[in-house]
Amino acid sequence: MSRLKLVAKTRDSDYFSRIGGNEFVYILEIYHDISELIIASKRLLDTVNQPINWNKQTFRISCSIGIACYPDDTADIDELIEQADSAMYKAKQKGKNTYVFINESITTV
Repeated sequence: MSRLKLVAKTRDSDYFSRIGGNEFVYILEIYHDISELIIASKRLLDTVNQPINWNKQTFRISCSIGIACYPDDTADIDELIEQADSAMYKAKQKGKNTYVFINESITTV
């Protein structure tokens, strides 16, 4: 999977960046309701989970997504990233290739 395939799945108003190691941040600056975040998360999961064929071998990578919402979860950007990171670890505990909202009552996987 190339960077272009992943970026092509985002909107012009979104931001996608590597923040270190194998962690990335995907910011949807504008969204109208939670369903848009779910659709974006599923699209990202589907894109990342596509098989990669290289040197006569097939590879798959997994993705765990943690979601925190501004300003509902917090108005502080550093805390927002920390909450999304915490939600991501909960997604990993669920078996990877999924998404989790920091507010677990709205996670509908």
